[in-house]
Amino acid sequence: RASPSGETTEVLAAASWDGRQVFTAEARDGDGIMNDRLEFGVSEVAALENYLGLGIDSPESEPLIEFVLGRGRIWKLGDINHSSPQVIEPPRGVPSLMGPGYDVFKTTYADRPRSILAGANDGMFHCFHPGTLEEQWAFIPNNLLYKLKKMRVQDPDCGEYLVHHSFVDGTAAVADVYFDGGWHTVAVSGQGPGWGKDHAWYYFCVDVTEPGSPRPLWEFTDPESTGETWSVPAIGRLPSTGRWVAFFGSGYDSDGDADVDLGNHFYCVDIETGAVLFNEPVDEKTDSPFGIQNTIPGAPALADTDNDGAVNAVYFGDLLGRIWKIDTTGDPSTWDLVSIYEDPFLHPIVTKPAIDIDRSDQSVYLYFGSGGD
Repeated sequence: RASPSGETTEVLAAASWDGRQVFTAEARDGDGIMNDRLEFGVSEVAALENYLGLGIDSPESEPLIEFVLGRGRIWKLGDINHSSPQVIEPPRGVPSLMGPGYDVFKTTYADRPRSILAGANDGMFHCFHPGTLEEQWAFIPNNLLYKLKKMRVQDPDCGEYLVHHSFVDGTAAVADVYFDGGWHTVAVSGQGPGWGKDHAWYYFCVDVTEPGSPRPLWEFTDPESTGETWSVPAIGRLPSTGRWVAFFGSGYDSDGDADVDLGNHFYCVDIETGAVLFNEPVDEKTDSPFGIQNTIPGAPALADTDNDGAVNAVYFGDLLGRIWKIDTTGDPSTWDLVSIYEDPFLHPIVTKPAIDIDRSDQSVYLYFGSGGD
């Protein structure tokens, strides 16, 4: 087994800037789904110029691409701030619970090398080798291409870069899922405070089944409801349709507009396309005594009460100290948000509830804390 050779910053700093495997996404079919891979390099400058916000045939396009890749920079890796590293492992699900064909998938990828995923404030979602710490690849969400130019703004007198920006500053969820006739491993992540195109906040999904050949699947935002994307997604299968989906909250509201309420919606999206299956706000029946705008930055928890591998209920908290439940046994069009607990002091709940299920009667027990935002 290889021994770590230092910090990822040092390993990447020693690597060649033009030898990195960095890619982004675009929607070549005109369907708006960011699922076409586009290499991020000067060889693709003609395509990348559509997204960099510098204008077509700008003399600054190639220097910006090279700068983002690390040319002329001491450190190529940006700060990993709020993104907790996640591991891509060989498939570990129980075939009888996952579904048909999973046993073959599990055997096929039993020796898949492990990798580490983490977002950073250099615009990239990185994949590292866990032993050598070498970067295997990095993904720049399409929505962040428009913001990369802000990384390169310098003070004309001292040459220092002026502003630190957030980019991929959220934590991913990694899971095995089924779509398009086969099993896949995907990573779904928010960007935390890292706003992108049109100053909106996004979630994105990458297919990481093949460690050396990842591909983008989609990017999601709802300009009318999505705030900072802090909620760590939860991934599961619906009992009514068999489709695999991602659940997440809509985060903090930091747009600065008092007339626009962001962050108080809860979403369920299709894991293959990012299509919205459920998008509803939590009830705002009172104001916080602490002056906190109610939003859903915490991660949801999923319950499989009958132990058949499908999600029967989803639980999450909000900043007014409530725990919400969605019964997911029916079609998403029939779902309702039901408040099942209210903190007597309206203390915020920002943590993911822990779940225990009594299999004898399918009772669900939730454990969570309150306070802080």
